[in-house]
Amino acid sequence: MVITGTMDPTTVAAMVRTVCFSGAHRAYDPATTLAVAGTSTFNIGIEASLYKVPAAFTTAMSSMGGGSLAALPVLPIPRLHIRKGLGPKADLGLSAFFMGSTFRFYGGDLKFALTQPEEGPHLSFRYALSYSFLSLAGGWTHFPQLVLGRHFSFANPYIAVGGQYVAGTVSIVADASTPVILEDSATGMALVVFGGIEFNIPAINMMIQIEGGYHSYGMPSMGLKLGVKL
Repeated sequence: MVITGTMDPTTVAAMVRTVCFSGAHRAYDPATTLAVAGTSTFNIGIEASLYKVPAAFTTAMSSMGGGSLAALPVLPIPRLHIRKGLGPKADLGLSAFFMGSTFRFYGGDLKFALTQPEEGPHLSFRYALSYSFLSLAGGWTHFPQLVLGRHFSFANPYIAVGGQYVAGTVSIVADASTPVILEDSATGMALVVFGGIEFNIPAINMMIQIEGGYHSYGMPSMGLKLGVKL
């Protein structure tokens, strides 16, 4: 049996928004498509990102018995990435991380090039969709973005702006001896502005990507991705 409407709406919203915003798929990818960049149309990588934990999440986790999660000043999110070029105008990216039943993050993005002149800035539209679950909360994140960048042989700097919409639930087993689950839902929206740079190392077919950003929900982030071009 699922019972709704029993939890504090502020607590539910803080948990859903923090988990979904921090767990959202990040492409770690410049504006230029892989095919136009010319070095590879397929790569794999490992991401490590840090998100500032908002005070509302700390309070929410403490009230829900979140244990060690309530004391974290930042949320560390690792992921495995795969990226494939779909011709000169589009790329597809996927990412995932699982650890038992406590952490589940997976998602993907599709990027379409709007302009890619031989000289001058490149502009792309990217749409990302991801599912995030951490401890008691989980949900989906929609993340449309506009990415502006410039392609060079050794590096690809970029800046981007986008909006995130999240919808998720918080579920708690009320009594382990009975099939009663307390469940409530929440939604949220946020503005995200971020930028980064991709460094290419042709001699060993590797790339290093650094990215950081502003988040209107009070969750600035910084991350690194190491990849291999195949």
